[in-house]
Amino acid sequence: MRRIGAVGATAVVLALLGGCSGGTDDDGDVSATAPATELAAPSMSDAERVTTAEDLVVSALPDAPIWEGLTAKGTVLDDADVCVDRTYGEDGGLDGAGGNAGYVVVTFPDETMGEPKDGTCDELLKAGAAPAVQAGFPEFYSTCTDDRGDGSNGVDIEDVSLSNDGSLVFASVTLSEPIEPADVNDLSFLTLARSADGESSYQFGTKFLEGAEIANFVFDMNTSYQENVTNGAVFADGQVSVRYPVALLESLGSDFTWVATVTQGGKDVDSCGDESSPNVAQPED
Repeated sequence: MRRIGAVGATAVVLALLGGCSGGTDDDGDVSATAPATELAAPSMSDAERVTTAEDLVVSALPDAPIWEGLTAKGTVLDDADVCVDRTYGEDGGLDGAGGNAGYVVVTFPDETMGEPKDGTCDELLKAGAAPAVQAGFPEFYSTCTDDRGDGSNGVDIEDVSLSNDGSLVFASVTLSEPIEPADVNDLSFLTLARSADGESSYQFGTKFLEGAEIANFVFDMNTSYQENVTNGAVFADGQVSVRYPVALLESLGSDFTWVATVTQGGKDVDSCGDESSPNVAQPED
């Protein structure tokens, strides 16, 4: 939501960690180098379109008391259109009583603004203009608890958690024994995640070699494009915590499934969840 007089937002967020196999070379090693030929930049995500549309609608308004405190909230209509509700500030509007200020539809990719209309985006959707589409990467907290003693080579997963507080998405793996990175060499902590509709699939994780983090990446399983992320995993007392930019993963959307895996020397040593019964990251109420 955008508000006149408030700092305009495009906050991009940090996110995730995790687990399954993929994004490795023939020996199982994770590459720390991006592909030599980068693919064309992807189109804007739903969340990016909503943010852009809200900013456009707010910035188009004149500097007048009637608009003081106005808020703008976008709703995705389809692959091209975002509807933006405008709501007067508490003392705004023609009579100073606030309330609804109509809506504007913004069309992408040209970012063309339509004429303001009376009513709300909800009314537009109920009139059958377009189906509602959830935008963005919802807040969630998802955990996985693993059986003790089913790991190998001194590496045994106790639990894994993924969470998103609306600004950051965090992930952590807790091992049964409080080992340090140098105790067991060549470890990777990986997550395989798939969107509920199966359209998006990513592997993301981090690799430690000789006690030091050497890779932190998000690998798009559909395009085979790997995005390398600034290293910053924390591995201490048998717990690994990692975060990644939400912009790299938000197409997973709501109710995505995930499986966490730890590998050593490119071979799986323990997992939390499996592809036949994956964990589900459901939005928080």
